[in-house]
Amino acid sequence: MKRVAYIDLAKGIGMVLVLCGHLQNDTIFALSPHIQGFCKWIFSFHMPMFFIISGMLFAAKGEIPPMKDFFKKRFSTIMVPYYLFTVIYFLIILYGVFISHSMNITDMFVQLWYAVSLYGINVLWFLPALFIAEMIFALIMKKFDGKKRWIAVLIMTMAALGVNEIRGYIPENPAVYVRLNEIIVMLLRPVIACSFISIGYLFEMTGGRFCCHLFSKKLSAEPSPCHLLTAVIFFAVNIAVVRFNSPTDLRSLVLNNYLLYYIGAVAGSGFIILMCRMVMSLSKSGKAFPVTRFWGRNSLLFMAVHNNPAVWIASLYAAMFVNKFVTRARGYVSYVVIVVCFLIYVSVMILLINRFLSVLAHQKN
Repeated sequence: MKRVAYIDLAKGIGMVLVLCGHLQNDTIFALSPHIQGFCKWIFSFHMPMFFIISGMLFAAKGEIPPMKDFFKKRFSTIMVPYYLFTVIYFLIILYGVFISHSMNITDMFVQLWYAVSLYGINVLWFLPALFIAEMIFALIMKKFDGKKRWIAVLIMTMAALGVNEIRGYIPENPAVYVRLNEIIVMLLRPVIACSFISIGYLFEMTGGRFCCHLFSKKLSAEPSPCHLLTAVIFFAVNIAVVRFNSPTDLRSLVLNNYLLYYIGAVAGSGFIILMCRMVMSLSKSGKAFPVTRFWGRNSLLFMAVHNNPAVWIASLYAAMFVNKFVTRARGYVSYVVIVVCFLIYVSVMILLINRFLSVLAHQKN
């Protein structure tokens, strides 16, 4: 129970960081310029962390089912919600084109291309990337033994990073080159995601020998100073990498220095996961931070519904209202108000979807 609890807590914190990372624009930076640095830190590891957790769950569950059964299960839990949410997103786009006139016909066809090509409309890119990455990882685990598995992952990753480097030479125009670039990105994302899944798997399997039992199933009930020291080192490494290798964005495969990106992503993820594991080990019932774990258990829904322009406008009005009564640190207070408004909205949406549209919530780790 505690083991599941700390994973849910890490995923919940990860979703809050995803939300904060997406709440960045000229208005936010005008309110508080230092938020930009916070967002750079978030983007250094927040999406790799979810793939690393996926790898940890692979290791925790043991043997992978036959590929046919595994494919069906993960397709129903990942890709079916992807297509359903894509339809919802596209209906909103149609509203913007034909009713509110906030979008044009060209935008509509571009978004349709994103949906069909699995490049993903907005935040939905994560779902096909996760699904394909898990299929690749499962196939590698089935086809290879021992070190051959990790050699295969390493070769695939190096090849993907090489192609990504060449991608930088593709012209930005005309549109056909833009579409070609998007196809390449769509194909490379799962390979890079698979490398993080492999890292998570190895951490879980070998954690008893490395990193002070960081990801070991034998983590002691009481955190030791060694655990805290490891977390501090991870955090320091991640911050150092952000200083020299930012901004980065896994969605667009803007990684800059690849080695530094992986070091920063693993260190940042390790910091969050270890802190969550330590905190949950202190909870006698394993039920600490129930709201955050609720977001973690419903991470797919959180990801799909959180990026809402209407909520952004409403939350901005709420922040301006609070500013009437705040005399200091207005920018930071405004940012907190905006984040809280989004979290309330997301929580309500998750509850409503689980209650009335459970097909959209069809997710199990």
